[in-house]
Amino acid sequence: MRIYKNATDQEPPKEQTPAGETELTKEERVSIAESNDQYVTVDSTNQFPYIRFEVELQHQVEPGDQIEVNWEGHTLEGRKVTMYGFNHATNQWTAIANHIAKSEDDFTLAGELAVDDYVRNGQVDVIVQDEIPTRDKYDYTFAWVSDTQFLTELYPHIQQQQFDWIVDSIDEMNIKYLFHTGDIVNDPTAEYQWKRADEYMKLLENANLPHGVLAGNHDVGSYDWDYTTYSQYFGEARYMNQPYYGGSYKDNRGHYDLISVEGNDFIMMYMGWGIEDEDIAWMNEVLAEHPDRIAFLSFHDYMLANGNRSAIGNKLFEQVVVPNPNVVAVLSGHYTGASLKQDNLDDNGDGTPDRTVYQMLADYQGHAEGGMGFMRLLHIDQDHNQIYVNTYSPYKDEYNYYKDGRDEFIINLDLEPHVKRVATDTIQVNHLRAATIGDIQQVASGSEATQSWSDLQPNSAYAWYAIAEDAFGGRTVSDVWTFTTNEQGDLAAPTNLTALEVSSTSVKLGWDPVNTEPGQSIQYHVYQDGARMASVTDSVYDAGELTPDTRYEFYVTAEDEQGHESAPSEVVEVYTAAEVDPDAPVWGTGELTAADISTNQVTLEWPEAASNAGVEGYRIYMNQGTEPVITVTNDVYTHSVTGLDQGTRYHFTVKAYNKAGESAGLHKTITTAIDRSELTALIEAAQQKLDSTREGNAPGEYPAVARTQFRSAIALAVSVANQADATADEVESAQLALEAAIRTYAASVMPYPVDPPSTNPPAMETDFRSGNAGLKSLEIVIDGVIAALTPAFSEQITSYRLATESSSIKLRFDVAHNGAKVMLGNEVLNPDREIALKEGDNVLELVIIAENGNKKSYTLTIHRKAKEDTEGQKPEPQPVPELEDIKGHWATTAIEEALTLGIVNGYPDGSFKPDRSVTRAEFIVMMAKALQGTAMNELSSDFSDSETVGAWAKNALQWALDEGIVNGYHDNSLRPNLVVNRAEMAVMIVRYLGLTSLQSETGFRDQDQIPAWASKEITAAAENGIVNGRSGNRFAPSEVTTRAEAVMVILRMLEQVQK
Repeated sequence: MRIYKNATDQEPPKEQTPAGETELTKEERVSIAESNDQYVTVDSTNQFPYIRFEVELQHQVEPGDQIEVNWEGHTLEGRKVTMYGFNHATNQWTAIANHIAKSEDDFTLAGELAVDDYVRNGQVDVIVQDEIPTRDKYDYTFAWVSDTQFLTELYPHIQQQQFDWIVDSIDEMNIKYLFHTGDIVNDPTAEYQWKRADEYMKLLENANLPHGVLAGNHDVGSYDWDYTTYSQYFGEARYMNQPYYGGSYKDNRGHYDLISVEGNDFIMMYMGWGIEDEDIAWMNEVLAEHPDRIAFLSFHDYMLANGNRSAIGNKLFEQVVVPNPNVVAVLSGHYTGASLKQDNLDDNGDGTPDRTVYQMLADYQGHAEGGMGFMRLLHIDQDHNQIYVNTYSPYKDEYNYYKDGRDEFIINLDLEPHVKRVATDTIQVNHLRAATIGDIQQVASGSEATQSWSDLQPNSAYAWYAIAEDAFGGRTVSDVWTFTTNEQGDLAAPTNLTALEVSSTSVKLGWDPVNTEPGQSIQYHVYQDGARMASVTDSVYDAGELTPDTRYEFYVTAEDEQGHESAPSEVVEVYTAAEVDPDAPVWGTGELTAADISTNQVTLEWPEAASNAGVEGYRIYMNQGTEPVITVTNDVYTHSVTGLDQGTRYHFTVKAYNKAGESAGLHKTITTAIDRSELTALIEAAQQKLDSTREGNAPGEYPAVARTQFRSAIALAVSVANQADATADEVESAQLALEAAIRTYAASVMPYPVDPPSTNPPAMETDFRSGNAGLKSLEIVIDGVIAALTPAFSEQITSYRLATESSSIKLRFDVAHNGAKVMLGNEVLNPDREIALKEGDNVLELVIIAENGNKKSYTLTIHRKAKEDTEGQKPEPQPVPELEDIKGHWATTAIEEALTLGIVNGYPDGSFKPDRSVTRAEFIVMMAKALQGTAMNELSSDFSDSETVGAWAKNALQWALDEGIVNGYHDNSLRPNLVVNRAEMAVMIVRYLGLTSLQSETGFRDQDQIPAWASKEITAAAENGIVNGRSGNRFAPSEVTTRAEAVMVILRMLEQVQK
């Protein structure tokens, strides 16, 4: 027998004879020749220690023989030691026996090996190995994403940026692992979402970043738990060959990963949506097999946003977390919000807590833009036994969505790398770090020595030990001692920030200095309108190069020598002085006031101005704009500004003017109200739905878990509705989330049997009417040919689109149950029903009503394209007026053509103003003139601001509404005077033309700035040459549309119509 010792990075080793082995000496071999309490010990802190035996058999082997192996030795308490035999059939080491040590007493490993698989050339190979490796000697990071469904569905550019950043940061942040706690996609039937998610996960795989996933309710369905597609994309087959993948349960419905980093050894346990008792039993079995690994558990539903556990969370806590003393953390999503719950557990029953379990929720999907790509980062600091948790969005380049501490905190955990040992008798090996704090020479025997340790962090744990050596080679190592530094008080913010001097182009600021420790220097950072402008050491600053008669906001922070920056001072608002012509109007007494502030408008009032040269009128400016939003005559002292966005801050300036120039401005800043009426009404409807339904598992009843989740969704919406400082985005997100919860709850009703049992008496048959309200097929027939729907029909998809030039279609369908009926409005439809189409979008909502009254809706949007003889003709040419300000302009030719066709007109002063912005009403009138569009009816008065539409635009706006070019806003307004940005312009043109694109992105450099609702339309418009980018290959979606740009795209639209 030949015996070798070694340590490897993996357990078991990949090779039969790993490199770096050392054969035992003769003395070592003699010491283990028999059981005599003499040991050969192999220790390693950073690798898997093992001892390997090459055994030459004395006799010829025969088929069916077994080789019995017995090993005796010990390890450290709590460690797991495994005996492996090298299996030649599979070409890998295979576990034969293992033992978890309860003490350092000797134990025996015994097993039998089949000669057919384990013996070659009369030799059998056996190793005995401890587990858990370590890698670098640096701190490292775990990343955690959750509930990315809306990113996958609606904001792929944000998710792409999120995963690109993760991959790009692997080396910089030493990222060792990534968790995904479910809801990978939003619609489990939408294949494009699975394909996107697949591409993002491949980025991690290509970067060799270990990671784990689980299924959320959006991946498999809240109640039917259909794992088919999840298994196709993220089943066991995808991960089984990864070295960190520990094992699968039900094709990756559950699994665990074994991750070892720098002496810390983890088991990452996952279980997907729909956890049952047998799943809990499997988790407990696996955790018991790995007692010496730090366990992180990942579930989709565990913590609530209020800091309590959900119903399933409480069950998992009692049945998985509490019984397994190696569980230290639980990660979860499902509920929008962030929370942390700590439970101190007494594992040995002595009345003293033995561990703290940190249970975390981190889910941002319910916020704007699907959560904006916010994700958790867990930074492991082994020296201090702490995990620093924070939250980051690469898309926003911003840390911590929640600023109240929910997104940044510290976890205290024992992260000291544990010594690992395999002893084929005993030897003690301890791992002491070699970093030197100080070196003291020539210390007298018996005296004390002291050493200072500086540059430590506040509120941090440190450990130290000492080595004493003499001139004769004597050496003693002390015990290890630990301490925690004191907390450092926060640096105070500067106070009494004041504008000391104000001119037309500068402001001198002053503030009270911050008190510091003697000898400590402070510098101050000055912020202007949110941007850092300067850093100074004195408590005064001159802000220059400002614009006259303009509003500015300033605040100041302090920073000490250690780099700690204080909170900001109070904000001071300053208006620079105006530079006014002596003959320009001046204001009398009074100020600009705001009244009747609603969600979308405000009424401004101002005093009368006077001038010896007279006053011609008043101009109203918004948000420091250079062009007035409106100009009124000199006898008007009030104006209602409409079309504002709810919950938004606006700054208004009013200036009187005459031929000499403008007066100084009167200024007013307001914040529009937030409309909570829709959310409140929805909450009432949801509560009524909950109250009017019954809990149970009988047909027509609702499961308890569905009612609990629905009740939680209502409570979350109520909290947002009652939150005084809730933003418009948060109110809208709460409304969308509650709408989704209502749909989910409605779908959870226990169905009636499709076919009643034949044993029931006839009188009972009415109690078992079918609840199936689905379609088996849906076809559109045009001129005898079946047209292609987008997407192709599927029983799970309920919304479809189609474009045609035909004036009618035939609707062909087949219900899933012959007792159901199909309704279109109040009409019961029969198959092959012919339906006439108007030009533009025709929205058909088919409602299938089952025998028991269940309903299911399918939406068909059929766009009838305009034919050449109806819309293909250009308007009649008109004489072109002479307009001075278009000469030499880049759009001169296009403007002249549009003037000729009567699409646009010049201004009475002989100008065109090609670079002036265009309102919604103006742009729609241009389109209507170009396309000779006329509405059959008067503009609807149902809109809240229909009275603000000028008579010149009413017919065009109604035409645009009829054609589906524009829609009303969520607050039932039209906002005709709102300036059109470039994204809205492209959407209106493409909606009319019915253009589509197979591409998901435009190729513009600012693709990530294009809103999801406009991405497809902008792509289609760019592909068809209707829109171009601005300088630097930017589309600039949020920048305003100029009159010149509007003319250009409308002429290109006419070219498309004539094709």
